[in-house]
Amino acid sequence: MPFDWKEYLDISRYLCGDSSISITREGSLRSAVSRAYYAAHCHARNYAINKFSFEPSGHGIDHSALRRHYAKTNLSAINKPLSDLQGWREKCDYDNVVENIEIMCLSAIDAAEKVFKRLV
Repeated sequence: MPFDWKEYLDISRYLCGDSSISITREGSLRSAVSRAYYAAHCHARNYAINKFSFEPSGHGIDHSALRRHYAKTNLSAINKPLSDLQGWREKCDYDNVVENIEIMCLSAIDAAEKVFKRLV
């Protein structure tokens, strides 16, 4: 069954404190995958800015530019989890149907934790 995209609006309301909103498990999992990606990406971006003089453009190209930047460092191992996370996030944010979303969500959290642990 296709995802009801209005759920993202419901999740927004819920996160803003509207406790009268009920959200589905699928909507929660999709949001969790997306948040795991952005947590890892933004942490890696800020780390690269501070430690490696990475200069983001402020545009979507920064996602792949960041991985290219890390490929030139001794921390290139974070590229795999960042790439996996971005792929999972794109599935959750664009696809009407996402298979095995529970497993994907747990994998996303694990991948994000790997990024944080490597960039201390």
